[in-house]
Amino acid sequence: MGNLDLDVKEAPFVQFPYEWVIDLKGEELKRMVLLSWRFDFFAKIASDEGRDIRRCFYESQEKLAVMFGLSPNSRPKISQFMTKMEKAGYISTQRENMNTDGEIRTRIYIVVNNPLILGKYGMTI
Repeated sequence: MGNLDLDVKEAPFVQFPYEWVIDLKGEELKRMVLLSWRFDFFAKIASDEGRDIRRCFYESQEKLAVMFGLSPNSRPKISQFMTKMEKAGYISTQRENMNTDGEIRTRIYIVVNNPLILGKYGMTI
């Protein structure tokens, strides 16, 4: 799980809101599908462990950039994309300051507002 390679099983499918297909174009839609897949992966683990799925998925902008096929230095593009998706209501974020080795860092939890995923865990948008 340390690397960001995706092992896609044979004949996979993903379900996401039709609204995304209408509103998002090309790379944005691809990025939302990837975010949705990642969120669902971590939400299942959190749910199995009895944790809140709204606080299970966080990635640095560098890791998101690599996952999206961009340079790790593409933080401005990632920031613009995430801001746009949050304004559109496709994702929501929650910031939390964490003390890591005596240093305060902000962790940004990402929730993908996909009703199919949220519904599996008894949540709504």
